[in-house]
Amino acid sequence: MDRKQIKQRQKEIRTQIQNLIDSTPNWSRLPDDAPEVEYARKLQKEVERLGKMRPYRKT
Repeated sequence: MDRKQIKQRQKEIRTQIQNLIDSTPNWSRLPDDAPEVEYARKLQKEVERLGKMRPYRKT
């Protein structure tokens, strides 16, 4: 994956997280072990993993 693809994928995942939060009623009152919260955490970890990928620069 090149840099643009990584940034695009991160943006898509962040949009998924935001949509999940917006569509879940009482998001702030959900317990930490709720399936929606765990799924959002999993998506956030994927964003972080993508951020740590360092595509080789062509020099």
